[in-house]
Amino acid sequence: MKALLLLAFVSSGLLASGCGETPSRAKTDGPPPDAGSTTTGDAGDSGTPGDSGTPDGSGTPDGSGTPDDSGMNDSGATIYEEFNPWSGNTSPDGVWRIAGVWTGTGGNVLDPALAALTSTYPGESSSGFLSLTVQANQLRGSEIQTIAGYGYGYYEVRMKVSPTAGICDSFFWIEAPSYGSREWDIEFLTNEPWISSSNSGKVHYTIHPSGKSYTADLPFNPSAGFHRYGFLWTPGKIEFTVDGQPSHSFTDAALNSSATGFIMMNAWTGNPNWGGGPPTQNATTVYDWVKFYAGATSIPK
Repeated sequence: MKALLLLAFVSSGLLASGCGETPSRAKTDGPPPDAGSTTTGDAGDSGTPGDSGTPDGSGTPDGSGTPDDSGMNDSGATIYEEFNPWSGNTSPDGVWRIAGVWTGTGGNVLDPALAALTSTYPGESSSGFLSLTVQANQLRGSEIQTIAGYGYGYYEVRMKVSPTAGICDSFFWIEAPSYGSREWDIEFLTNEPWISSSNSGKVHYTIHPSGKSYTADLPFNPSAGFHRYGFLWTPGKIEFTVDGQPSHSFTDAALNSSATGFIMMNAWTGNPNWGGGPPTQNATTVYDWVKFYAGATSIPK
């Protein structure tokens, strides 16, 4: 059951409402629609819907036409964000916004100080990484989202889940501009037994508003290394993928829609039925890149 939250945007005096989380919902409450930059305070619904267009700057394909570490050719991607470091909470191309400070999923304070962009990551040859951290012993996490909304196509992330028990890590799409009711989730719950396994894991897929869900077994521990997770959304159907291979699909009337939505990632804590926590030490999830292929009807190769 969805909970309805009423949150005051302190610094502007605006009042807005937004849907809160259920155990299968990775939801946030962002700044008001007229917020052009991140502002301190609790907030209601946010975001600026619009045509996806073709982003420029750091979020675009590099034009080389050469495959990256995914084995996919990136030259056709509408968005290809490598998370090379930038200053401030908004990316230079205006595609991404780091969240906060405000209250979001699970009553967590989403703090941009807990989101870090770095040029390198140990053991990785690619450049540009985003780290989202949940602070130890607190309901305090981190989040990033696109500023515009996007529709049908293929969405994919390369990420390494936190090895620390007690959080929920995510990659998801949520309907713009008011954060619902449509939402397609990929989530990892680090309070599950796989967190201590050497060769197994689980990933949770959920679509809203139907609440249909599926838990897929993985032949690896997703906290032990980087892997690709994605979904192909076409009219009436969504197909989730792991390392470019089909994992599970749903068909649903809500998937047949002209809606656009924000691409989002977050790390949060405190729900005993969905990730557990708070963690006893800082828990960090690392994202290498995000790609979106607008209008794709098959998984890009």
